[in-house]
Amino acid sequence: MMIALEERIVTILAAFKGLNAFDQPGVQDGKLAADVVNDASIYIATKLADTKFVAAHLPFVGTAAEFRAAAKIDVSLTVVDSILSDLEANRAVQDAYPGLEALKMSREFKDGEFVYSISA
Repeated sequence: MMIALEERIVTILAAFKGLNAFDQPGVQDGKLAADVVNDASIYIATKLADTKFVAAHLPFVGTAAEFRAAAKIDVSLTVVDSILSDLEANRAVQDAYPGLEALKMSREFKDGEFVYSISA
């Protein structure tokens, strides 16, 4: 009840000041950024499930930058590294990465960056 009252007070005070209390550009920016990461994650998972890519590039041992070049994906290195890290930790979790459960993957911190080992 107190939260509802506070919401109404904020709305009314914002209206007096000529502000839109419901305008949240940071939320929209976050959604757009999440879309980029989600699209990249789907792209990487699709590549790892593609038999032509697997035949040409697996087994793979290298950094996220090397994987990004091999997969020909145009997103930041941080995004690729985060997705590979998530894949390594969660590929066996049911419904996390369908079709990639049998993928063998590990990562090791070496010379200031993670080195990923991926094999079918």
